[in-house]
Amino acid sequence: MGIADWGAVEWGLFAFNLAAVALIIWAIRKKIVSKLSEVEERHNRSTERRKSE
Repeated sequence: MGIADWGAVEWGLFAFNLAAVALIIWAIRKKIVSKLSEVEERHNRSTERRKSE
């Protein structure tokens, strides 16, 4: 059974799965970028604290 034989149900499931994967990738990327920003901010505060001592 090739892609050419797919019916509406198969295409609907494919679209749903594609949207779900895209949503998961977006959420993970957002979380990683947020965490990297937090770590950078913490590092900058630590550097500022050492400079003032």
